[in-house]
Amino acid sequence: MWRKRLQSGSDAARWDLKIECLGDFHMTRDESIILARRGFTLIRNLLEYRVSVGAQQTIIQRLLTGPKYSNESAAHELAEALHNLDPDNDFLLELMRRNLAAFVEKYPRFRAHFEEFL
Repeated sequence: MWRKRLQSGSDAARWDLKIECLGDFHMTRDESIILARRGFTLIRNLLEYRVSVGAQQTIIQRLLTGPKYSNESAAHELAEALHNLDPDNDFLLELMRRNLAAFVEKYPRFRAHFEEFL
């Protein structure tokens, strides 16, 4: 599929390399629905401060620590990680898996939510 879209040799070589680097990661449609539900629930909980990226913080502490580790930035990063969730496309699925792994590395508190998908 990718080769049909690419015309220049350098682009084709780059895409071949990226495709060869992909792991053998597959997901059923039911598994993708479970992952999406967990992700959307966590995003909602982060934005409504039902859970926190760290210890409980007051509003002043959140303002002082800045956006780097705020609930809003964690929700945004999780949404970015999951936006490539397509069980029919192995390439996008692998990108999603890598981004999700980076998310749980940065926010290890949420690893248990996604452990089976990493």
